[in-house]
Amino acid sequence: EEALLEFTKSSDDAVAQMAMAMLHSAKQLRREEQQKLIARLRTLGGVALFNDNGEVHRIDFEGEYITDLGLAEQRKATVRFKMAQGFFDRAEFASKYIVRTRVTDNDLEILRKFPALNYLNLQRTEATDAGLVHLKSLRKLEHLVLNPQTTDEGLAHLAHLQQLKSICLAQTQVTGVGFAQLKGLSHLEEINLTNSQASDAGMEKICDHAGLLTLNLGNSKVTDKGISLLSDLTMVQRLSLHRT
Repeated sequence: EEALLEFTKSSDDAVAQMAMAMLHSAKQLRREEQQKLIARLRTLGGVALFNDNGEVHRIDFEGEYITDLGLAEQRKATVRFKMAQGFFDRAEFASKYIVRTRVTDNDLEILRKFPALNYLNLQRTEATDAGLVHLKSLRKLEHLVLNPQTTDEGLAHLAHLQQLKSICLAQTQVTGVGFAQLKGLSHLEEINLTNSQASDAGMEKICDHAGLLTLNLGNSKVTDKGISLLSDLTMVQRLSLHRT
């Protein structure tokens, strides 16, 4: 499209008009392709948000989606009013129009089509460590939420996410030792390991991330020994040790 854009500036009117027509067709094709991807994403329970450039910059997998018929019902003013007033049976609506989803490893391949992503929430998916290989191309990703199936082994697939600032590993199987594979993530500022398997051995590896500002270790397996290692994290502003 950039090359066509240059041709639209041609002094030759015929060339410029042809380039404009081709550019319009290319944009239309791209929009249609994006619409198909969004439709596919929705059937996986994915909700997408767009940035000012019309690119998908955030995706949350919610574990369910509302069917087209359900959306049509929601648009009706009478239904919206009844739901707001409590006159409409939400359970009945859910049984008719809400579909539960199961997002597995292969389903995450669709994420390769959204290179502008900077926020991704996989908390309600059933993907395993193996599925995280599909995140490698998300070079603009800054915020990531992973699901309870995640282990230290899966963190290896995140090594290419150079812009990553925060990672939520709450309720996961991660001990922290996997952070040895993420030393190159120099922008990492926040790690959430609440209710995880975080351990003293893991703290040794996490301490290599000197730029951390926030670290949540609540209700983990970290003991006084591991906590003593955190003194090396001189930039930390928020540290949660609730029930450790």
